[in-house]
Amino acid sequence: MAKSLNAFQYHQVPVIVEHGALVVDYFNGFPGALSKPMWDLMKGKICDLIPTGETRKAKVISAVCYCDGKRRYPFFSETEGIIADKPKGSLGFQFDPIFIPNGASETYAEMSQTEKLKYSQATKAYEQLQYFLGLKKKK
Repeated sequence: MAKSLNAFQYHQVPVIVEHGALVVDYFNGFPGALSKPMWDLMKGKICDLIPTGETRKAKVISAVCYCDGKRRYPFFSETEGIIADKPKGSLGFQFDPIFIPNGASETYAEMSQTEKLKYSQATKAYEQLQYFLGLKKKK
């Protein structure tokens, strides 16, 4: 949430900032908010760090924060899934080649954008923001 206040102070207009995290059960929640540097360092080798027979459960979390200069309004969402045995696919970014959401048989990086949006934690967090801003009405 600090990033949203910093962005507002820099731009002096309401801002929206997003941050993502990959939380892997086998690593006791690591890398979490350190997903980007971990991915930049390890890439698909993360798959190899989980021994055969151990849990591959994971979740991805998105935090979207709207800051109007007076208050910060955070919205969180997550998608549960597993870490693939090996990286697959070339679409997306960062951990997309190794994350398979529950209910799917492909990694985010193998999915079309339309398919990924059905599972996406970021989509769910931005939808909460749209409701908050009155841009979308609840069904």
